Amino acid sequence: MTSLDFLADSIAAGWEPPFRGEIYDFARTIDLQNGYAIKGPFEIEKTKYLIEPLQALRNPRIRTVIIRKAVQTGGSLLADIWVPYLIRWDPGDLLWLLQDDDFAGKYMDERFIPGCLKRTPGIPELLAHGGRFALQRHQILLPLMSAMIGGLNENNVQALSKRYLIIDEAWLSGRSGLISQAKARTTAYPWNSKTLIISQAGETGDDFDLEWQASDQRHLHFRCPHCQYSQPYEFSRKRDDDSWAGMKWDTNDTTCPNGKWNYDLVARTARYECYHCRQPIPDTPATRRQLNDSAHYLPTRPDAETGIAGFWWPAEASPHTAFGSLVIRYLKAKQQDHDFAYQLPLREWYQKYRATPWNPNLTQHLQRAAYEPYDITTDWPDEAARFLTVDCQKDLKDFWYVVRAFSKTGESRQLDRGRAENWDQIAEVQKRWHILDQYTFIDAGYEQTRCALECVQHGHIGTAKIGNRTKKIWFCWTLLKGSGLDTFLHPDPLTGAKHRRIISRLDWIDPHLGRHRPAGPAHAPAARVPLYSWSNLHVKDILRRHRDQDRAPKFLSLPDPEPHDNPWSYTAQMNSEIRDQIYDPKGRKTSVWRPIPRRPNHYWDCEAMTIAAALITGLIGAEEEKSEK
Repeated sequence: MTSLDFLADSIAAGWEPPFRGEIYDFARTIDLQNGYAIKGPFEIEKTKYLIEPLQALRNPRIRTVIIRKAVQTGGSLLADIWVPYLIRWDPGDLLWLLQDDDFAGKYMDERFIPGCLKRTPGIPELLAHGGRFALQRHQILLPLMSAMIGGLNENNVQALSKRYLIIDEAWLSGRSGLISQAKARTTAYPWNSKTLIISQAGETGDDFDLEWQASDQRHLHFRCPHCQYSQPYEFSRKRDDDSWAGMKWDTNDTTCPNGKWNYDLVARTARYECYHCRQPIPDTPATRRQLNDSAHYLPTRPDAETGIAGFWWPAEASPHTAFGSLVIRYLKAKQQDHDFAYQLPLREWYQKYRATPWNPNLTQHLQRAAYEPYDITTDWPDEAARFLTVDCQKDLKDFWYVVRAFSKTGESRQLDRGRAENWDQIAEVQKRWHILDQYTFIDAGYEQTRCALECVQHGHIGTAKIGNRTKKIWFCWTLLKGSGLDTFLHPDPLTGAKHRRIISRLDWIDPHLGRHRPAGPAHAPAARVPLYSWSNLHVKDILRRHRDQDRAPKFLSLPDPEPHDNPWSYTAQMNSEIRDQIYDPKGRKTSVWRPIPRRPNHYWDCEAMTIAAALITGLIGAEEEKSEK
């Protein structure tokens, strides 16, 4: 084919009468195959909640379409349908970003190209014009447009100007700013560009959430089959009389014997209760199709900037998703949160199935320490030891502390907590509560050497039995250091056996190493500072159990005088970290305690150190450690 023939065919294609129908009418001509759950010609009737988003893509007054949806509900299908439509009827250069380059290549090779693009009438003829280079893994070259396909990363968002932009799984951008950078590629087309952003929910305040907040936030509604009342899909919604509408299931001795859910029976009782008429909507395929037939959107922010349309729908909007399956996922996630303070399943349930951003600043429930009346001014007969733990801030200009007494059975009482401005105030707290030097524990996470120099100033010479000998040693404040290690090796010097514990062996450090050593007994060569490291994961697991009074001795605390919505209150700080899972550099999944952004965690760290101190002194037994391994 000569260049003139190519030009003639291109011009002829441009003279083709424009398509007058909706995008979903065009999509009926696509015979979906490879990689698609529902194969065959596209039928909008099966997912009527896609009608309005597809109409928005064709509306010239709407420049940005944002889809916040549940997983496996057809969100990505919007892009798969829109791209062939653009190629046929409104061509322009396109940038299509998916989760990463490798996934983008596989998506094109295994799903979109063989299962959709090549099965769209009129497009194989256009691909033929480009010969062998028309269709590549990350690029489609056509007579009147080109499409670049890749991952959402720095390299791809720096591409040349594009008229169209698609971002799928936008929540993966986090707070990187990649979405804004990608949108900047369309500024060269001020009048006719179009952006489609599709994703499950991420976290409150991330890039995708900010895009959603700027839209008119149209929530999917359905009409009750009984009373025709229009209402959004709410998993639970409180009425004015304090009763609840939404998803319901039976809770009795049959569905929950001995406090354990029988998930099969629960699923059979799942139904949706209308907010208006209170009638149950059964979980049947016929009913779910009926709800789908009534799908419509209502904006919740009609005052948003013109031209930014946002569409939201949860998993129960899909006629293919049983209510019972969602209830089971929810109950299992809640159980893991309750049993292990493991919030990842609960977070994923909200993000993936409710299409709701996770807000780590607002835990689903604040676990409050047990407040039982006790007199801190009188002796506690069961007391075996009391500890002062100090959380040091950067530059050692700010300190938080907790004073806690423990009995031999592991029960404990908080005696004091507060904030100090300098070391002298910490020393005053120690003196006021008559705490032994060696039971004053200082956080060594910041400025270890400077902390050690302060520790060695506060102590006394005493005797200790080491092996078969009694030696004079310097007892002073003790350093504690949280570690990312799960356990520490404790070899037995007699048997050679290797034991592992969540507290390290005692280590000694010389704070004067490399410095001029002042005179005096407190600075004798033997005046070294004891240091213990502790497993951040497992010690905080134990603290969580003690805090929640779950299979642990009483962990009593002083009443919190501050409102619980105050992030600096004791209650808020004791809920300042969540147990999560991350991937290490080798791709292995590991558990961690992750701080909640913008919420102080100083009391939480201090109380974790009291647990470490109790482990060191044997007031919490080895069974605590074994239970965490």
